[in-house]
Amino acid sequence: MTPLNHYIKHSISKRNIELVKQFLIDYYHVNTWEECIDKQKYGHCEKICRLIKKEFPKLFDKMITNLYIEFSDIAKDKIHDGGEMNGNHYVLTKKDEMYDFARGCNCINGIYTMTQKEDNSDKYNIFFTDKEKQLIYDEIQHI
Repeated sequence: MTPLNHYIKHSISKRNIELVKQFLIDYYHVNTWEECIDKQKYGHCEKICRLIKKEFPKLFDKMITNLYIEFSDIAKDKIHDGGEMNGNHYVLTKKDEMYDFARGCNCINGIYTMTQKEDNSDKYNIFFTDKEKQLIYDEIQHI
């Protein structure tokens, strides 16, 4: 079992996660986290990460740029755009954990590109599942 002080030192508290979410909800002038994600625009993940990093400078260690991802099979089936089925994305980190507050920017036609669920509801999470992590390439740059 992991000691509590290790967890506190190596992760962001639930309260702080909710503060970041509320900041983005206010920024987008919406009422819910789901609306916030749905209002994010494809490709604006860098802007959102920089905005969060500026507002909460000590909360995250760094921003990962060019997080190369492969689209999930479910996303490929649902998107059907004939284009490349991979891309890059920006996320924030604290120790070994990645936090994705910009999943809406990683959607095409409302479909989260790494979705593991038929109903696409996982686009509202901020943590990557193990299956989502399998879609991430090793080529990661930090700033």
